[in-house]
Amino acid sequence: MPDSSSKQLPRVEADGPPDMKAGADPFARALGANLRLVRRTRDWSLARLSAASCVSRAMLCQIELGRSTPTITVLLRIARAFDVPLSCLLPESDASQPMILHAAGVRVHRAREGGCISRALFPARWRGSEFYEVQLAPGSVEMVPAGKPLTMENLVVAEGAVSIAVAGTTYPLAMGDAAVLPADCVREYSTDETTSARIFLVRS
Repeated sequence: MPDSSSKQLPRVEADGPPDMKAGADPFARALGANLRLVRRTRDWSLARLSAASCVSRAMLCQIELGRSTPTITVLLRIARAFDVPLSCLLPESDASQPMILHAAGVRVHRAREGGCISRALFPARWRGSEFYEVQLAPGSVEMVPAGKPLTMENLVVAEGAVSIAVAGTTYPLAMGDAAVLPADCVREYSTDETTSARIFLVRS
């Protein structure tokens, strides 16, 4: 699950000089306009947003100018800094056409400790529920911060076994078990020292 660590996140820096041709991308321009609108509505400076999101001011500037299309991880950091749903930043999509996400092109997020690997199984332009594949290595403990009020998580264990701790209670899940739980509180996903796990999770 992207950005699930409660520790300070490493700062994301811009990757060299901006690509001026990228500004011709309608999605990048619309995304930048949405980000600028939310930031100005909040009356935040780029410096304040950079400090709150751990995304460099240079990268934020390039996104607003439509010269850079950020990863899902970066977008989640920005959305959480503003305390808004990810959909507030994304442009409208054309739901009448199929969207194919090839495995080779999907960005993978790895926890710094190396025990959790997650993939966002929805396109960057998507405005609906968020769908993730999460893999936990043996002995992993993944803390997930509280999300927006009234949001929920629905998950199923596809392989292995995982324990979920919510509000002081731990729920063990075996392969094939499913759970629906509140996402507006801190959750902990863990595996024992000998068992790995693979789960699919929908957040809405």
